[in-house]
Amino acid sequence: MKRYHRSRRISRGKIFLVCFFLSIASIYIIFESQIEPSFLDLTRLKAEELSTNAINTAVLKVLDENNYTYEDFVKVNANESTVTNISTNTVTTNRFKSMISLAAQEEIGNMSGMEVNYRLGDFCGAEILNGRGPEILVKIYLSSSVITDMESTFDSCGINQTKHTLNVKVTAKVYITSDDDLDTYTTVVTTVPVAENIIVGNTPSINIQKG
Repeated sequence: MKRYHRSRRISRGKIFLVCFFLSIASIYIIFESQIEPSFLDLTRLKAEELSTNAINTAVLKVLDENNYTYEDFVKVNANESTVTNISTNTVTTNRFKSMISLAAQEEIGNMSGMEVNYRLGDFCGAEILNGRGPEILVKIYLSSSVITDMESTFDSCGINQTKHTLNVKVTAKVYITSDDDLDTYTTVVTTVPVAENIIVGNTPSINIQKG
């Protein structure tokens, strides 16, 4: 009888160990297949939000500090009542783009080390669980490489009137790391209007030339 009871205890112990390791394996599989990808997606979204705000701040800062106007970037050339071309001030434009790139990198860097609070339910993929469960604190670090370009848009706004808008397009490749061995990146593209002008006159074909 003693051997029989001992054998039953050993069997139960083995079953318990098997169930325990199966539970650990299941949790690991769920983490790898569901929680980790969700964590990466949420962190990228947060990094994109922070980077977009940083870029907008950088553009406004450069504009405020230098008091740029439409005439600083372009000159409208007209012959009587007809617009012949629009010439771009290349020196001013290139200087402006360089300042934007540097300012955007600096502002994104200032966001580095920010703490982000998540809830475990945020990673489960079910809306009903969002914002629920234990709190997870993540400190993310951002660095970036930035490319800046100028774009123009033309919109008719009346008889013989065209609105010319100058936009700065900032493309930032943002690298994201954390204390939890997170290593990923995202690309943020932001377009911000910087100046506009109403061009009066016939504009059958507008030719933009670099000056």
